[in-house]
Amino acid sequence: GMWSELIQMLRHRDVMESCCIELIAAATGGLFATFIILTAMELPGLTAQDGVNVLLFQGTVVMLTLVAGGKFLSGLRKNIAYGVGATTGVLSLLIIGMAGSFLSLVIGAMLLSFATGCVHVVNVMMLSKLPGDKSKISGLYGLCAMLGGTAGAVIGSVMTKFMTVQFVFLAWIPVLVFAGIAVFLLVRFKTYNSIYTSG
Repeated sequence: GMWSELIQMLRHRDVMESCCIELIAAATGGLFATFIILTAMELPGLTAQDGVNVLLFQGTVVMLTLVAGGKFLSGLRKNIAYGVGATTGVLSLLIIGMAGSFLSLVIGAMLLSFATGCVHVVNVMMLSKLPGDKSKISGLYGLCAMLGGTAGAVIGSVMTKFMTVQFVFLAWIPVLVFAGIAVFLLVRFKTYNSIYTSG
């Protein structure tokens, strides 16, 4: 059945790692998309339109990263690319969480765009090298991205009950770090199939 196929796919190390990383990246992106406009509205002198502009800028930079930087990023070793993406992502959250101007929001958004693009390129390259039915892998990958985006928005909404909207970005840093460490340990110490098979 469907669940057995999903479990079978996730028994491959590369599939598990890339899907988990994509879920984390999508959750961070979902958090950003949900709260960046509200964050801009809370800053002195900024409006909702400024938040929309930051959001549009972030989307544009993601596309530029994928198109212009795809070849360069695909040449990086997987662990290095993930490390660069994670470090840049944490830095972007720190900047947005402490931002006091439109420029600082834009810089934070630009760094987050690069981090997202970096992770996405590596994941796509890794999954494209797997044998078998790519449509099933792509479906699982897309599912993880959707779940991640929704989770980021929902968890962020819960967090706003206990802190300001802007502080949510700072509070997300330990969540991101913990999730990254959890994936690293999961991939490093769990036994996986050495060969991916697709039914």
